[in-house]
Amino acid sequence: MENSFNKKVERHLEQKKSLDQKQVNYNELRELKNKIYEDSKERAFKFHEAIVEFSKKIQLKYPDYQNYKIYHFLIGSSLPEEGNFKEEDFPSEDSIVKFLNSFK
Repeated sequence: MENSFNKKVERHLEQKKSLDQKQVNYNELRELKNKIYEDSKERAFKFHEAIVEFSKKIQLKYPDYQNYKIYHFLIGSSLPEEGNFKEEDFPSEDSIVKFLNSFK
């Protein structure tokens, strides 16, 4: 019984690690953002409002949100000159990649 549990825990940790280490395809996401903004003024306005709301949620939930490169990509800001920046996305329902892909 214990061996089965340990295997499940190890499998879960391996899956989480692989998800966390997924490379973010910024070119693909940039194309998606540009397409949405160019689609129509109404859609661009709604998209921008959604980004503002989503970024507020991230800010409240993750005190180190400014250390994520993908957060700066989402809001369209430059990276600060100094910092310990994380390459990964936020986990599960807070994933910026998932958020942006939901507008396809």
